[in-house]
Amino acid sequence: MPRHEGLGRPVRAEIDTSAFRHNIAEVERLSPQSNVLVVIKADAYGHGALELAKAAGDKDLAVASSDEAKSLIDAGLKNRIWILEGPFNQACLALSAGHELVWVVHSEWQLELLRKSSMKGLSLWLKLDTGMHRLGFSPAELPAVYRRLQQTGQHRVMGLITHFSSSDLTVQSSVKDQLAVFDGLARSDIFKGLAQSTANSGAVLLFPESHRDWVRPGIML
Repeated sequence: MPRHEGLGRPVRAEIDTSAFRHNIAEVERLSPQSNVLVVIKADAYGHGALELAKAAGDKDLAVASSDEAKSLIDAGLKNRIWILEGPFNQACLALSAGHELVWVVHSEWQLELLRKSSMKGLSLWLKLDTGMHRLGFSPAELPAVYRRLQQTGQHRVMGLITHFSSSDLTVQSSVKDQLAVFDGLARSDIFKGLAQSTANSGAVLLFPESHRDWVRPGIML
């Protein structure tokens, strides 16, 4: 459909960075024992990733994919950046040569990428599928995956991560069910000493038992 000059909707969106910083502080108040990972994937949910990355100060940042991370790196951001979908190819992993990145690994084919990579000492988190069934290793797969990475010694597995499917609903049991699956593995001897991250925005607000070492507020910010 053709657009006609001057006949569009006169819409303006103003993003209040002071409110954004206030919301980060509110997350810190709600989860005082946790580190805060500021999730700005999808252009900070349409609010401007670069502008809000700068407003986040020295906090760790999280994006969905490597191209989002590269945009922040090219703009001069020095923050550590987590890539929540992990690497798609060797070019993704090569970004670690010039910037501190954390890769969330969720699939067998990513393990093969890591095995073939010339990059060593990458920082990894392993994603466990606790019931959302989108990304992540199954509970049956995860111990063997972790052992394989330990045996190669090429990279550093820093922690375990999962994602809740409906943490913004107060009257439901899925968060508690998913957390039970997570804890069943995370608290076993094989994963002793690894950091944990489970709480997204809804869980930050509604499920304090899920806060763990890192919370991951996104849309709530």
